[in-house]
Amino acid sequence: MSRLLTSDGLAQLGLLRAAVIVALATLLHPRNVERAQPLPVSGFPTKALTMGKVTKIIRAHFAAIQPG
Repeated sequence: MSRLLTSDGLAQLGLLRAAVIVALATLLHPRNVERAQPLPVSGFPTKALTMGKVTKIIRAHFAAIQPG
């Protein structure tokens, strides 16, 4: 895994709190969740990515932005 994709790497770039990482998954496999542990992943929605799922993510992480 690239050093930039670790929490320390993102913090050095000033992105640790500026970015929301949501990992889109085909299925929620424990191995994938384990591999994401070094990253500040906020969620693992599964495919298909629907407008409802996107709206839920936006409302959870960007309260000031409300999709139309």
